[in-house]
Amino acid sequence: GTEFVSATRGGAFTGGEVVWQLGDLPQGKQEEFGLVIRATAEGTVKNCATVEAAGIPPREACAETEVLFVPAMHISALDTEDPVEVGDTTTYVIEVRNEGQKATTQVELRVQIPEESEFIDAQCADAPGTWSPGERAAVFRKVPRMEPGQRVEYRVTVRFKEKGSAVCGAILSYAEFGKPVRAEEGTTSYE
Repeated sequence: GTEFVSATRGGAFTGGEVVWQLGDLPQGKQEEFGLVIRATAEGTVKNCATVEAAGIPPREACAETEVLFVPAMHISALDTEDPVEVGDTTTYVIEVRNEGQKATTQVELRVQIPEESEFIDAQCADAPGTWSPGERAAVFRKVPRMEPGQRVEYRVTVRFKEKGSAVCGAILSYAEFGKPVRAEEGTTSYE
């Protein structure tokens, strides 16, 4: 599973092969050529190069590469209102996206709200959230599987109860990665 992307020095892709026309090559002289391919499936990719010249038998050299796909999760956070007057609300919008080539599993998000605020609501179409007072966090139910390119948006609304420099922290975890991934968003609250 590969697809052709490009070739150096005028290599022409046709019929599943890249062909370069070298012309005359003096004895002892070397030339380098390259091609770029994109893996479309996991597994072993074998690439062979064959040199043909008038009056000598063809020569072939091959190399194998093992292709493994991995999930690559991205997390970002923003606030809908900033600065925020004490008594007013803002919503933290957290987007989680699988930028990798492989599905992720057991995707979980916790959003720790600023000390200067109080929890109002937690929403996500894919994973309902609940308030955990001991953690001061909105905890969302795990998304069982996220395919490559899939995005999930989480929203946590808070009301500010005091002025200050507030920081909301989002903590992402998933089965294929051994450590939590964090994103933060700062909000200024004023009286």
